[in-house]
Amino acid sequence: ALPSDLEGGYARIGPNRVWNLPSAQAPWHWFLGDGMVHAVKISGGKASYTSHFLRTAKFELEQRLGGPSAEPLQARSIAG
Repeated sequence: ALPSDLEGGYARIGPNRVWNLPSAQAPWHWFLGDGMVHAVKISGGKASYTSHFLRTAKFELEQRLGGPSAEPLQARSIAG
């Protein structure tokens, strides 16, 4: 058990893979993972964990395709 007066949180952003890779046909390196936010909250003597993928344009495209894509995405201008 955690001490009841221990309070705080920890957040981490890093790569996580969505699809079941690697294989001989589709090698995978952890630098290629989609971004995921991990968070641990400690309060009242308990710890809780949650995680969420960042909804990037590449993530959304791969969700529509139903698998990983090696296609580069077009850069979008913020100027219009």
